[in-house]
Amino acid sequence: MGKAIKAFIYLVLGVVILVGGLFAAVALLVNPNDYKGEIVNLVKEKTGRDLTITQDMSLTFFPWVGVELGGLVLSNAKGFGSDPFMGVDSVRVRVKLMPLFKSRLEADSILVKGLRLNLAKNAKGVSNWDDLTASPDTDKPSSPTSESPVGSDHPSTVVLSVGGVNIENAALRWQDAQAGVDYALEKINFSTGPLTPETPFDMKLAFGLSSNEPALGATIELSGRATLDLSAQRYQFSSAVLAVKAQGAAIPEGKTEMRMGFDALADLSQESLSVEGLKLAAMGMDLSGKIVGSSIVSKPHFKADLSLAEFNLKKLLSQLAGEPVQTLDPKAMSRVSSQIALTAGLEEARVTQLTVHLDETTLKGSGSVSHFSNPVIGFNLTLDTLDVDRYLPPQPSSGEGQKGDIQAKSKAKKGGANQGESLKSLRGLNLDGTFKAGKLKVANASLTDLTVGVKANEGIIKVQPLSAHLYQGLFDGNVKMDARRDLPVVWVNYDLKNLQAGPLLKDVTGADRLSGTARSTANISTRGFEPDTIKANLNGTADFFFENGALNGVNVARMIRNAFNMLKGIPPEPEGTAQKTDFAELSGSVNINQGVVENQDLSMKSPLLRITGKGQVDLPGNQINYEAKAAVVGTLKGQDGQSIDELKNIVVPIKVTGSLDEPKPALDVGAVLRENLKGQAKEKLKEQISEKLKGRGLGGAEGLLKNILPF
Repeated sequence: MGKAIKAFIYLVLGVVILVGGLFAAVALLVNPNDYKGEIVNLVKEKTGRDLTITQDMSLTFFPWVGVELGGLVLSNAKGFGSDPFMGVDSVRVRVKLMPLFKSRLEADSILVKGLRLNLAKNAKGVSNWDDLTASPDTDKPSSPTSESPVGSDHPSTVVLSVGGVNIENAALRWQDAQAGVDYALEKINFSTGPLTPETPFDMKLAFGLSSNEPALGATIELSGRATLDLSAQRYQFSSAVLAVKAQGAAIPEGKTEMRMGFDALADLSQESLSVEGLKLAAMGMDLSGKIVGSSIVSKPHFKADLSLAEFNLKKLLSQLAGEPVQTLDPKAMSRVSSQIALTAGLEEARVTQLTVHLDETTLKGSGSVSHFSNPVIGFNLTLDTLDVDRYLPPQPSSGEGQKGDIQAKSKAKKGGANQGESLKSLRGLNLDGTFKAGKLKVANASLTDLTVGVKANEGIIKVQPLSAHLYQGLFDGNVKMDARRDLPVVWVNYDLKNLQAGPLLKDVTGADRLSGTARSTANISTRGFEPDTIKANLNGTADFFFENGALNGVNVARMIRNAFNMLKGIPPEPEGTAQKTDFAELSGSVNINQGVVENQDLSMKSPLLRITGKGQVDLPGNQINYEAKAAVVGTLKGQDGQSIDELKNIVVPIKVTGSLDEPKPALDVGAVLRENLKGQAKEKLKEQISEKLKGRGLGGAEGLLKNILPF
């Protein structure tokens, strides 16, 4: 037995020496550079391209089988200029010989220096690699070979081990003439530690990026520790760090930095993905969370829990705008944070839980988007309290305001070009959502229990319900828009009850010119986008009723007394008289036809006055022509101590004419004079008739006379 073992050992040693000697002889006797010409010709034959090899090639056979070559240049496709398609300064690849006999592939570090690749697409959509990927035998069906039988259940197993991969100073350029873009990756450096299945290794990638559209440049670095289990199809990337520094005109403030860290594990056999410890820092924001994926190959579906730490939104918006963002409250938007839980697949994304903190406001809710090609959007949002006015820009000075008005009108004139896009967006909108607010302040008006429901489908948009409590009253309405037409039609209906008008107007305008408990209904419609078109197409009806209120800022009784006193040569009353007209009821209704608002039944009742009115307001023409008639039905002394009993039952017309911007109210003094003279003439006639009757012994007929005479 010992002699047999010894003989076997001698035999193995002899084979090794023989094989080693054979490879040594090949290495000494074969010069690969002798075949440069054949390699160049073969490349020309197969691709039609020119291959240039400027450096000598070297081969090794034992104990490493390898090749080292450099100075490779492959010409570009026809029509893509003189820049080469590809170039390489040097490449070194080698594997150990003996492990190959045991189905083990043990490679040394793969080294590639100075790789340059120019990819391009011309204006016709043809790329400069199409000729390399085209196969002349595409029409021939492929047939299984004996070396690779189809459906083989026992593929050969090769154990792979690589000393590492090192790519130094590589470059990649992408030019797309159709899109007008030019991207370049420069100074690409990629390195790994030894690569062995199921064994972690370090990895690092760094490169520079430049782009013409948008114009920017960046340096990008990615590092981490990877584990590849090819047989189990498990791939892990832990302690990963991605760092980006970018600069350019397209970047807010000209430059920015971003840093992201995570631990990722992909199991393709289970079609699962998990990303833990996700942390992203950019532009003053810090995002953290985790992502879990399932069926990532067959039908990807992801679930994420993300948290955005508190940050200054105003500062971020200022960076994006390139100028400071101003708000009425300087502290507004200084504290913003959010938490979000979402799921997403190929056809649907859902926000299952959303919480947003904006200063003292909290917004909660959920939402969804499905059928991404034709999105169907849903949401349910609830707001606790929000003062919208805090976030509005400060009021401009008078000069700036006029400039802003001019710019706004100019934009409105140019807005027609965007109407088509707006209509297209509205027609494609598929929406179903609800928004609620516990307390909302807008234009200094306070609303509570606001509920807004929105539905949109195939160009029909409905806002219903639309309700809120405001100033002890209740507003309930709805809005409908038909965007299927070239000029969209809008219908508005509402019912307002028990509103305290004075406090509302005081908050909104700063003056409570009208007070009282109000109710109102309206049913109006219009069409168009621009204000002039909307006014010209306004139609419908509305009514209003106020009780136990006052017209503040105008004293109708004082106006009548001053007019009467002027006729009698008496000085007007001093300015200290209260500018107020109390009333028990104030009501009216309007009919609107093509923007002309007509009222025929204005009525105001008070213990002292009766006011009626009629007229019209031409909104498109910006004109008003209205006449109100005031009648003194009681002693005027009851309101402010001044009495003019002579005006009792006299009707005094008050006309309002001119533009809506500067209406001109005026008291018809002539009518007052005529009514006064008419009253005096009646009294004198009564006296004369009474005297004549007394002279004829008919003094007792005075009572009968009062019943007969029409005055």
